[in-house]
Amino acid sequence: MRRRVALVVFTAVILSTWLTCVEAEQPVDERIPAQSNGPCVAADVLVSQGYRASGVGEFYYGGAEWPQMTAAVSSVANSVTVTANLEDLADLLQYDALWIDQRDRDDGAGPGELTPNEAANVLSFIATARRVVIFGENPWWTDWNNQILSLVGGTFAGEVTTWTLDTVTVHELTDGVSSVYVNAGGYCTGGTSLFTRNFATLWGEDSVLTLLDVNFISIDYWNHLNNLEFGNNIAQWIGCKSPLIADTLFVDGFESGGTAAWSTTAG
Repeated sequence: MRRRVALVVFTAVILSTWLTCVEAEQPVDERIPAQSNGPCVAADVLVSQGYRASGVGEFYYGGAEWPQMTAAVSSVANSVTVTANLEDLADLLQYDALWIDQRDRDDGAGPGELTPNEAANVLSFIATARRVVIFGENPWWTDWNNQILSLVGGTFAGEVTTWTLDTVTVHELTDGVSSVYVNAGGYCTGGTSLFTRNFATLWGEDSVLTLLDVNFISIDYWNHLNNLEFGNNIAQWIGCKSPLIADTLFVDGFESGGTAAWSTTAG
């Protein structure tokens, strides 16, 4: 009997020690805080507002073509500040989230662009894991599209010719969204596509959202299919602070202030 008891005790000790070692050997990635399902903490959002030539539709935050989208973002965010440029990194980093409208040239003769300093500042902002929404469009804005997509490792691929797009990725942005109507927008390669054509794309740790169409949330198409639901989800997403925000953050091998080097998998 004593031998059996001793054997049982000895076996239990060995098993306990083995389990402890196995648990200790499991890799722990402390770079990215756990995703939170808690209540929304309203964000202070900075908007780099778009501009259009005289007589052309105002498809940007605060513009005449986006009354519902503008109201949705304003209703969720703690504050929304519109800026003329993104040249001041210190000012940029005072905000919790960034919204970048597509840009035109002042004369309306072509797409606008981010200056090299602005592009570097946006990269630094992205590296903090704060949420960013960036708008592009169809091939007329190819240069702009390629510039913004290069910030996250993507490339512009062409025009969306099938305008009804079904949801392919389960995410808070697609909650309640079966399909959306896109009016001659663009699509890209890379990232995680939310729909059957890659016009709405998440990048990195899902902290950057690119949208290559400005019409789907306009006054003319807000109520088409599930555009309203998708638009409201975008507002909820950008208007709430990201649970991934950290002082110094490593994402796929680069540190806050470094160069984005995310892998791209979706086409």
